[in-house]
Amino acid sequence: MAQYPLRANLSNPNFPFTTEFWGRSIIVPQYDQNFDRTTLNAPGVTVDKGIPQAFYMHNVMPTQQGYQAIGYTEGLSVDAINTLPPGASFDQAFSLQTPAGARFIFSPSTGKNYIYDESVARWIVSTQVPTATATSLVTTAMVQGQTYIFYEKIGCFVYNPTTQALDSVTLTALDVTKVIGICGANGYLVAWTEDNVAWSSLLSPTDFTPDLTTGAGGGSINDVQGNIKVCLPISGGFIIYCDLNAVGARYSGNINFPFVFKEVPGSAGIRHPNDVSFHSNLSYHILWSGNGLQQLTLVNTTSIYNEASDFLAGQIFEDFDETTNKLTTTYLSVPLNLNVNIISARFLVISYGVAAPEFTHAIVYDLALNRWGKLKLTHRHCFQFTFPTINGAVTYGQLLNTTYHALSNTTYGDLGTNVANLSQDEFKHSFAFLQADGKVKIVDFEFSENNAFGVLLLGKYQFQRTQRIEHQVTELDVVKPETNLFNYYILPTQDGKTLGALIAPFKMPPEVGARTIIYKKIVNGYSIAALITGQFNLTSLTFIFTMGGYTS
Repeated sequence: MAQYPLRANLSNPNFPFTTEFWGRSIIVPQYDQNFDRTTLNAPGVTVDKGIPQAFYMHNVMPTQQGYQAIGYTEGLSVDAINTLPPGASFDQAFSLQTPAGARFIFSPSTGKNYIYDESVARWIVSTQVPTATATSLVTTAMVQGQTYIFYEKIGCFVYNPTTQALDSVTLTALDVTKVIGICGANGYLVAWTEDNVAWSSLLSPTDFTPDLTTGAGGGSINDVQGNIKVCLPISGGFIIYCDLNAVGARYSGNINFPFVFKEVPGSAGIRHPNDVSFHSNLSYHILWSGNGLQQLTLVNTTSIYNEASDFLAGQIFEDFDETTNKLTTTYLSVPLNLNVNIISARFLVISYGVAAPEFTHAIVYDLALNRWGKLKLTHRHCFQFTFPTINGAVTYGQLLNTTYHALSNTTYGDLGTNVANLSQDEFKHSFAFLQADGKVKIVDFEFSENNAFGVLLLGKYQFQRTQRIEHQVTELDVVKPETNLFNYYILPTQDGKTLGALIAPFKMPPEVGARTIIYKKIVNGYSIAALITGQFNLTSLTFIFTMGGYTS
């Protein structure tokens, strides 16, 4: 009987976020009207072509050649967690900076104000802000080298690394009991209430006294619809997000009228500031709005990733249990809890979960490869990890995990008197998640043998509609095929849709120096799917199969 080899498609940009809504696939189309070869690689085409592909994954990210399993490393020292008081509960993470260049990580945590200080390698419980609640909005703004922290309708603060306290800052001419938050834009500190926006003097970021000579001013904005939710910086100004629309504030360069305000056409309202990605210096924001996922600039709006929007609005939660190797689907009665971020100007990360404030998963769009990945990790916040600096004298203990290379440009004087930045913000090493207990998990793209563990479902493979398929051999090309943390299973279907029980094929003894793993097992089905779990960097998967009889 003739055998047919097939190399699986490991680079399809489409991804069905819910497997239940993914149609039957086919290797050789016959009378399939949804299959159009002329548009297979057309830009922006995302409709289902019926091609077998990855249809579920978690802790997996796309690569140029296929998919790799993802692990996580600790971003902070163990002592940072061990020294926390009982019952610590973290919520968000912000990067703080002082005019001297020292950097810290700040988590408001309902007024507990945890500061991670690298000089003592632990979280410090700073001065508590009175009357802060779980719903109090906390915003930060970096202006003239100083990060300002604002608690909604409470006040403005800066971190003092000498006293390890939050020092109160007076915002002249503002009633802070009405101010919701702050942001920084083009050298100005911007503050807003529910219906007004104010910007500071260029000479002093804390002086909001209206003055044409200093540039300070403000007032109501005509194009605002509903209450103002948040103002967020963007290259060339800032954007005012409201209940029903968004208004662009374009920097004019005129000190008398520094910002020009105009509604962004096609914009919609947002539920919460966390629905907007802005922690980058891109010329656009990506947000979850009343119109789904949108890309916003100061002047226009584009609806994007409609398939992801449909999933996020669909109130369906799907997960794969690594213990039972089962897919489960839960239909919800409330919308998913969401958080949108962009990391390193490369990864769009949409965290989601069933119950606030926890997120359990995140779909990740690689803006360079134009492909989706998915992560599974319980967390409170996704953020770009900016390595803290060590402030002041450095001990030998603080240098234990520091390489000679990291110190190559550091003098003895730097170690003794100045701020010593012993780490570097490296590409693909700053993708971080903050957990409720204060742990910071860094997404590990280095394919570490110790912690990578992913789940990838491929298929469902049927040669042609009229005949069943019979699996014979699978050949997989993976990095480090000698790892014991790799599992491969075959899942046949008897109706082309419903996955059957797992079947573990026989793993052939590897040849010396081989970079390919070979599995053999005769498995007959209407169609078959492949399940890969554990540690892998998959670059090629080849099926060898025969015909398995007619389907009817």
